[in-house]
Amino acid sequence: MWPGAPADSNPWRADPRSGKICPVDGRIEEISAAVAAVTRAASTALDPTAILQRSLHALDPLVSVAAATLWLGEGDDLQLVASYPSSDASVTADSVVIPLGGPDRGLGQLAVSAGDGRTFTDSERALLDIAASQIAGSLERASLFQEVMELERLKSDFIARVSHELRTPITIIKGFLDTMLAHEDTLGAEQRHHMLERSHLAASRLSRLIEELLILSRLDAGVLTPEPALIVVQSVLDDVRESATEPEQVLVRAPDGATVTTDPVLLARALGLVVDNAIKYGGTAEVTAEPPGRAGTGWAFEVRDRGAGFAEDVRDTAFEMFTRSQGTTAIPGLGVGLPIARTLVEVLDGDIAIDHAHAGTGALVRITLPASA
Repeated sequence: MWPGAPADSNPWRADPRSGKICPVDGRIEEISAAVAAVTRAASTALDPTAILQRSLHALDPLVSVAAATLWLGEGDDLQLVASYPSSDASVTADSVVIPLGGPDRGLGQLAVSAGDGRTFTDSERALLDIAASQIAGSLERASLFQEVMELERLKSDFIARVSHELRTPITIIKGFLDTMLAHEDTLGAEQRHHMLERSHLAASRLSRLIEELLILSRLDAGVLTPEPALIVVQSVLDDVRESATEPEQVLVRAPDGATVTTDPVLLARALGLVVDNAIKYGGTAEVTAEPPGRAGTGWAFEVRDRGAGFAEDVRDTAFEMFTRSQGTTAIPGLGVGLPIARTLVEVLDGDIAIDHAHAGTGALVRITLPASA
């Protein structure tokens, strides 16, 4: 059991007053060293297998564990993530199961077996509980580290994408202006008009990119608040069409004279982002507005395109920041349009979702506002 101790010695005893298992005199240093070794071993790993292997290996001189399995999740969602001492190790029916993370933040459980029909002593159980606590802490640190690394990756990708997206329209505008300045005496009216038209489109694209970045900063600062007003629905849809990247590709329809009480700026911006996304990937955008139904359902604004629909790799993450399908990386964009639209809709106490089961081709995004809106 313990180095240099008789086989029947026990470095722990039950406190007669509290009933807790405590180390007897002369063993405190050994136990402290064992706990420190487990802590160091667990904190130097980032994946569940290494955390489990190193922790129990550090504990091995004091507690002999024949097999152990590490499970993450809760209830019926528990998943096996690591085994000890090898990947095919398994525990027996008489294994000790130790919850990880406590009752308030259940991370999973650690199942350990002493093997050969042996059961763990109270002192061994106490050390296993300590090891389980260290393993739980290491798993949380590893998870946090992974999140931080993913955020760093997203930030780097976002900065690179913003730089590219801003540079492209600026390059177009500067190129045409340089050409017009250098050859203003030889360019015909039609050529100048073409260059100005292209420059205007590039400037509009640049303006939209800057507006998206400004909205992101306001959302991050938490200063975006709705200012409700009674508005005509058709008027809002007309504004959305006029401000679209390609207004001629947008069709809008709303009930005659219908009104809704909501923030017109936030609603128009949310719809505009969805419309621009539909034009970008589907070529056209059809926007319809349906008033609240008899069952009390709210206003429904649908944006449909005639493209290929949402790709499989983004069907479940389209509203997450910086999401871009691997098959559409050549299409310009920052991957923030739909996430911003979702946040704007949430500010309006509404909901936004993709209807993957709708009839017909293309993608359909539905924005729903409360019936009282």
